[in-house]
Formats: sequence, C-alpha cells, structure tokens
Amino acid sequence: LSLCSSHCCRPRNTKAEVKGTACRAMPPKANTFSSTGAKKRARAWQQAEKDGDDDESERPSESFLKLQRELEDREKVEVRNAKRQAYLDELVARTEGRSKTIGTLLYLDVELRKQTSSMAKLQSFITTGRLIFEVFDDLMPRTGEAMIRLVKATGAQASGKEKTNASHSFFNSTFSYVVPGFLCRGGTSVTEENAAARTSFPGIGEAVWDGLKLTNRGVLALATEKTNEFIISFKPLEELDGQRMVFGRVCPASNELLDEIEAAGAADGEPSKSLVIVGGGVIDKEQPITKYVRPVVRPKEVTEHERRTKGFTDYRKFTFT
Repeated sequence: LSLCSSHCCRPRNTKAEVKGTACRAMPPKANTFSSTGAKKRARAWQQAEKDGDDDESERPSESFLKLQRELEDREKVEVRNAKRQAYLDELVARTEGRSKTIGTLLYLDVELRKQTSSMAKLQSFITTGRLIFEVFDDLMPRTGEAMIRLVKATGAQASGKEKTNASHSFFNSTFSYVVPGFLCRGGTSVTEENAAARTSFPGIGEAVWDGLKLTNRGVLALATEKTNEFIISFKPLEELDGQRMVFGRVCPASNELLDEIEAAGAADGEPSKSLVIVGGGVIDKEQPITKYVRPVVRPKEVTEHERRTKGFTDYRKFTFT
C-alpha cells in the first residue's frame, strides 16, 4: 500500500484514479550539513574577533581623552576662581558698608580738648562726639572679641563700675598720631617689657585678613600686633594692604566726628588738640542705631563779659551749644 495525504489506502498496483484530486508533493527537507542549507553559526573566537574590531572602531583616541580631561580641569579652575572672586567682592563690600551682613556695633566717646593761652590753667575748649564703628567678628572672631572686650572695659571704667588696667581698656587713651589725608592712630600704647603678653589683641594673624583691605575712608585696622593701638584711614590706602590687619569700619553716622579728628591733625602727625577717649560700649542689635548716635557738640565763643560774670570755675558748663 502507498499512503497519500489526499487519498485513502489503496493497492499499489491499482489503476483506479480518483477524479478531481491530485497528490500534493511534500517539499524536501533542507540538509543542515549541506553547503546549500542554512548559514552556519559563527564560532566563539570568530564572534570575539568581530566584536573587538567594532569596539576599536568606536573607542575615542588618546589625544581626544587628554583634551577632554584638560577641558574638565579648566572648568573646575574657572568655578573655583569665580567663587574666590565673589568672596573677595563680599569682603570689599563689608569694608565699604554695602554688604547685608553686619557685625557687632561698638561706640567710643571722644573729647577734643584745646587749651588757649589765656585759659590754659583754668579750662579747655572741649568738643565731644561719639565714634560708632562695626567690627567684623564673624570674619575675624579673635580680633573682634578682643576689641569688644576692650570697649566694654572702657565703658565700665568710665562709669566707675570697674577698675581696669590701663593696657586692657581705651579709657583716657588718646589719638597720638593724626595726619590729614592719610590716617590716625588711637588706643593705648603698651611699652612694658611683657607687652605681647599684656596686649588684648592676639599676636597671630587670622587666615581671612589678607582679603580685607583699606579700600576706602573709615576702615579700622590694627596698628601693630604688639599693642592695643588701632588706625582709621582717611582715604584708600592700597600701599598698606597686606601690612595691617583690617577688622572693622567706621559707620557713616560718625563721619562728622571723623572730620573733626582729621582737622585736628598735622603733617608731622602731632595733633593740635588732645583727642581723648572717655567712654565706650556695645550697641544692642535689637535697638535702633539712632538711639546711640550723638551729634558733635562744639564749644561756643564766650565774650569777655560772660567770663567775668560767670567766672572761670564754672566755665565748662557754658561752653556747649
């Protein structure tokens, strides 16, 4: 018997034919081992070689990688320089009073005493004023705390509440060097052998002080690290940048008194008046600064008749406007 998908079993030698039907031939099965069959699968080593060739064609060159690293390093340097410049600009804004950050505010009461030839033994002509200034205790913590401690001791000694060593306060200290258009120097001079141990300011400079400069009028800086003396600039002093430790600035409310101090100076630095610090204190941040502002009070001219009628002993109370 022969089998067909379209016919039933029938004898091999029969001659009968089924009308209307035809045997559908089955397609030959492909030989996987013949050359005409399906494509052979690549061996593992052949595939590895092909993948390696593709990776080498896509891998960047060594010069390109070097250039990319240089560009990344340059961008890092530019970002670091931009941050450094912004920080230096902020320091300049602090000394010029343009910054939103404000340190501790202090004040010193100053008397400008001038003696006349006819009344040298009786009474001085006295001009009084208050010097209000800011210390950068957030940038210069050790120097700022030392200045605050000195000013507090000055106020306590002026009010009679405490007896402090002269080298530990500004009470009765003077502005000993005043040059118009340059600077003035005030505070207590420590001349003992152990001056470095008695001074209130730290002898070692702080890390940030090289960025603070004497960029404008009214900048406050240390005269030396071995004394309690400080200097106030009357103009920008670029020649002293890096040589003096800047730690504060005079507030605009005291510009009038600063003008009086400058006017009392001379080219040789010897002031024409005795500039004496007679008090001081710390300004409360919760209180308005206008509460602590004191205008400059100048003596008025007294006529010869007033001198005779009032007397010389009570002259001082008639010298203020």
